[in-house]
Amino acid sequence: MREWREILAGEIGARGVTDVAADLGYARSSVSLVHHDRYPGDPHKIAARVLQVFASKIKCPHQKSDIAPALCKELRGAPMPTHDPKAFKQWTACQACSQNPETIKRGDKNEY
Repeated sequence: MREWREILAGEIGARGVTDVAADLGYARSSVSLVHHDRYPGDPHKIAARVLQVFASKIKCPHQKSDIAPALCKELRGAPMPTHDPKAFKQWTACQACSQNPETIKRGDKNEY
């Protein structure tokens, strides 16, 4: 699974911190600090932006396939489904997924 840090590292390796930071809309220093895991703040907003800008597809661990970032956002942001067991399992997996910026924010390490 390509997580946001792997995507960020790949982009920085290919194009450099300055260009990647410009694409993300963040300061070069912020992106460099996040890349080197020394960012003093919470990186969840930068993580979400990395996924939005650079990840054309996200590996969904629950579905075991690649999905569009927009679908990922829709699935994880949807209200809890109580009518469909399959949808509930997907929603539960999304809440603990390493691709979910809110999970990154909380610091959860669980993956389904």
